[in-house]
Amino acid sequence: MDSSNPEFIARCESNPALYKQCTVLWDETWSSETLLMIPDLFLEDDEKTVSKSPDFLQKFLAIHDSLPEYLASPRRYLEFLKNYQRIFNEKRNGVIQRQSHLQAGVSKLNEAKEVVKELEAEAAVKEVVLNEKQSEANKALQLITDTMTNANEHKTEMERLKEQTVKENENIAQSINTLSVSSNVNSKTEPSSMNTPSVTSSINTLSVSSNVNTKTEPSRMNTPSVTSIEKDIDKELAEIEPLVREAKEAVGNIKQEALTEIRSLRAPPRNFDPRNVTGDDRKAVETLLKNKANSFEPAVAKRASAAAAPLAAWVKANVKFSYVLIKVKPLEEEQNTLQKLVSELSQSLETIPNEAALAAAFITYLSNAPEDVRKVNNGSLEFLGTEREQLQWKNEGLPSDQLSIENAIVILQTNQCAFLVDPSSQATQWLQEHLKGSTVEVTNQQDPKFGTTLELAVRFGKTLIIQEIDQIEPILYPLLRGDLISQDYNPSFKLYLATRNPQPELPPDTFGVVTSVNFTTTRAGLTGQLLAATLQVEKPDLEVRRTELLRQEEDLRVQLVNLEEQLLISLAESSGNILENKTLLESLEQAKSSSATIESSLKEFVSLQESLETERKSYLPLAQAASNLYFVILDLSKQNNMYRFSLTTYLNLFHKAMKSPVVNISSFLLLLSIIYTVVNISSDGSGTENRIQSLQRTLIDLVFSYISRSLFKSDRLMFALHLVHGMYPELFKEKEWDLFTGTVVTDVKADQAEIKASLPKWIDEERGYAVALLRQTFPELYKSLTLEDSSVWSGFANSSHCEVDFPVQMNNKLTQFQKLLVVQAIRPDRLQSALMNFASKALGKLKLVGILRLRNKNKIGLVAMGQGQSEIALSKLRESAQSGHWLCLKNLHLVTIWLPLLEKALNSLQPHEEFRLWLTAEPHPKFTPILLQSSLKITYEAPAGIKKNLQRTYDSWSPELIARGNNVNKGQSLFVLAWFHAVVQERRTYIPQGWSKFYEFSLADLKAGADILDRLYSNSDGELKWNTIHGLFENAIYGGRVDNVWDGRVLTAYLELFFNNEVIAGKRPAATHLAPNINIPTTVNYQDYTQLISSLPDDDEPVYFGLPANIERSWQRIASSQVISQLKVLMRSAELAYRFDREQWHEQLTPVLNLWKKLHQNQKANMFREELLTVPVYYSEEREQVIGTVDLPSSSQHHQWRQAGVALFLTT
Repeated sequence: MDSSNPEFIARCESNPALYKQCTVLWDETWSSETLLMIPDLFLEDDEKTVSKSPDFLQKFLAIHDSLPEYLASPRRYLEFLKNYQRIFNEKRNGVIQRQSHLQAGVSKLNEAKEVVKELEAEAAVKEVVLNEKQSEANKALQLITDTMTNANEHKTEMERLKEQTVKENENIAQSINTLSVSSNVNSKTEPSSMNTPSVTSSINTLSVSSNVNTKTEPSRMNTPSVTSIEKDIDKELAEIEPLVREAKEAVGNIKQEALTEIRSLRAPPRNFDPRNVTGDDRKAVETLLKNKANSFEPAVAKRASAAAAPLAAWVKANVKFSYVLIKVKPLEEEQNTLQKLVSELSQSLETIPNEAALAAAFITYLSNAPEDVRKVNNGSLEFLGTEREQLQWKNEGLPSDQLSIENAIVILQTNQCAFLVDPSSQATQWLQEHLKGSTVEVTNQQDPKFGTTLELAVRFGKTLIIQEIDQIEPILYPLLRGDLISQDYNPSFKLYLATRNPQPELPPDTFGVVTSVNFTTTRAGLTGQLLAATLQVEKPDLEVRRTELLRQEEDLRVQLVNLEEQLLISLAESSGNILENKTLLESLEQAKSSSATIESSLKEFVSLQESLETERKSYLPLAQAASNLYFVILDLSKQNNMYRFSLTTYLNLFHKAMKSPVVNISSFLLLLSIIYTVVNISSDGSGTENRIQSLQRTLIDLVFSYISRSLFKSDRLMFALHLVHGMYPELFKEKEWDLFTGTVVTDVKADQAEIKASLPKWIDEERGYAVALLRQTFPELYKSLTLEDSSVWSGFANSSHCEVDFPVQMNNKLTQFQKLLVVQAIRPDRLQSALMNFASKALGKLKLVGILRLRNKNKIGLVAMGQGQSEIALSKLRESAQSGHWLCLKNLHLVTIWLPLLEKALNSLQPHEEFRLWLTAEPHPKFTPILLQSSLKITYEAPAGIKKNLQRTYDSWSPELIARGNNVNKGQSLFVLAWFHAVVQERRTYIPQGWSKFYEFSLADLKAGADILDRLYSNSDGELKWNTIHGLFENAIYGGRVDNVWDGRVLTAYLELFFNNEVIAGKRPAATHLAPNINIPTTVNYQDYTQLISSLPDDDEPVYFGLPANIERSWQRIASSQVISQLKVLMRSAELAYRFDREQWHEQLTPVLNLWKKLHQNQKANMFREELLTVPVYYSEEREQVIGTVDLPSSSQHHQWRQAGVALFLTT
């Protein structure tokens, strides 16, 4: 048995034999030594565990010990280890498998790299041969060039000499001819002329010249003749011509193109890099090789030149090598990427143990924790669920907020059965969509065929989703605990539990066998949802574009992941030389191209999303305010269990507000200008800002109207103030709200004399401590009040409506809430009115939506719930839902245990569109939350005031009742009874002055009193014995509800005051009136009495109740104190309402205890020992048991204790 189960004590008490016949062994938890040994034993057989060091195993215990007691159960510890083992093995195997997968791809790429190296080596060898042949070719070419140059020079010289010789021969011949002609002429005509001086001189000159040449150049003496010289020259030229012809032939044998290539090659081939060859250059060379393929054949190139053959081979090799490089380049990039991934995976193997331990702890212990407690980073999410999986979940309908993604991971990763706390049912719908590929069945525990469905699911390995789980049936516990036998159990069976109840009551032992996953709405998630809803109305195109972009982005990311996976598969499955695998290379190129396109598209999407987000964020303040408003509403359930409202209802109100037309915002801005001392909002804002303010105002109107009709009158002011504080935090400065609610802790001097001396004389001494607290908390504010100046505050002190009669000098100094604090400190008798004024100014003039008048329905069924009516009610419910009739179930507070069945039955109906279900009940703490959230709640309370009470009474009476017997005394007695009934009921407003407590005087008492009067007058002669009436009313009817002596005396006094002959005088004038100016009619006419009632004032006067005229001041104090107490309840953390948090108590009580010590450090220990009063310091309303007490001084005429929040202050 689980001792922490709330039913443990009741079970033991109902089975006393457990104490008498059994020996109780208390084994609530395991020791630390045991918990430390378990991981070592549990992981002993797991050889794959990388680390089993003591330090690592100690981490399991450290994580487990850091948890609250209700989570740190031994079964959860074992589940923690199981989750770790499974996650570690899965991740390790996945990494190893992926590493081998990647390694296979890298190996294929390495093979391609080796092929490239071989081709590169082959090209290098050919390059060496080419260099040698090129050197030889260069030498031969240089020799040919030199030979041709020398031959040409020699030939040119010979030709020049020949030309010179011919020219000289011509000159000599001409001179000889000239001389011969002259000699012949002279001999014939003038013979004596030979002896002339000129001729003689010429001959002598020639002779001298001849002698000189003979002496200086002896070789010339044998100079050949001209003819012989010419012959020599021709002979020389004949010898040179063959050499020139040979050189020309040698050069002609070399192809002109090859010779041009050789001459144009400026740099050596070894500096040539094939990687720099462009695609156009390679295509041009390939075209040349194709068009002149014969010229590049080795034999042909060799005939052209010894260097041409290796050069042609080198060109072909580089073309091929360049083509290979084009193929290898993407493979090389992919190899680098894969090699990096392999390295990262190798490193991740070392971190998997720690990551697996944290992931297992998150799944085991934090699945039910709120979002702020988890604080999970994206790395942990990616470790448990890939981005591709998360995108798939979103496409299946999972909400996109962080909490939902984390919860989805827990659901799919946990070893235990997942228990979904899903108020909106979105997670359950996603789970059904996610599991639609398998055999999934959805049922609930109330289904008559539930047992059969469960059995078949277990036997055939189906996935079973059980909805509407409020309590787990005993039949499920063996499955949840794993107490199984091998017979008819399919290992493929999976079980999921789901509930719409946000706070399901699960016993502690259940937490160990299920993994509770909480999908309750969070602020961030709701803000995003409301922002999307806003944009659908305000900017539908924007949201459509954003949604489409997100969808396309998710599709592209999925495509990118698929391309990478397909590439790895292709590489791993390829065989042979991948450079020759054209299909693989094409798919690789296509994958790279598609990947680049996707990456580019993703960048564009990011840019577009940023621009769209900027536009979307303009409506973010409205979504944040609306989200905040929803959580303000949720706090109301702390005050009353009946105040529960669903998210669906709130979203409907939000959509209704979004569809409202644009209104003039100037009135709203004027309202805000009244609230703020300095106007923070101006009317010249943008159209979007004005629209947002208008929508926010409309939403608050709708929500307040909807919620207010679900609240009791005494709680509406509390809700209004809570709404103002939650929606307009800028109206409150630091610590102002704490001072108002009494939760501020400050060091206030307890010396009464000092407090009295510092108190302005016009303020009552009773308010000394409150004023001192205001001065101590806000010294600057107190200084600005100038309370010492009584002339400024005299009007305020004497005013009967001081909340509106503030000094003029204070209007610009104080905010509205600061004025409220002044009223609270100095005039608490007007605090209730001040609170209503503040709330009305902050919220403005709210529109209250009335209830539509119901049409007449002939076909409506009524069932008063009680013992034996459950089956009848369910039967009528099914009939009415099918036929479209209306059904009213009354007094549901009497059958709260049956309400879950009603809720499940409603959820399984497919009702007619005309069907309506009406439920009536009184407030009850055990009323099922889901039924409350699914209903339109309307509180019905009698209108306040004697006038309204009398009108309601006479509306229930018929004129025949008044006129029956034509007895005036009877008519007057019935009116006095109605007045008495109204007085005792309305007197409850002034508790404790009116009554000491709230008494349930009801319509049944009135009806019983009227029946008694009717019978007595029917059996009498017209007059009654009033002692009989007094006795029956005091002891049997009204007095039967009174349990206080003083209240009993008040009741008796009223009976004696009203029921006597002086008041009920018949047709005689009454000697005594019920109240001033109240003259009872002396007829039996029904209209006379209703006219009298209509003439009464709407507001009750204290004299009607026999109370003093200033009773309202006391009532306002009490009422405002109740409102503040209610606000304190709303401020209480929801978790503290269900469990005791020692740390938080310590944090809150420490400053109080320190202040206590400081206040009493100089006082004697026995100062307050005279009389001690024991008061509770912790009280559980649910269990009604005092948990702890502390002795405090009792009240005396000088000192009394005042409780303010968690602080206790000594006041006068």
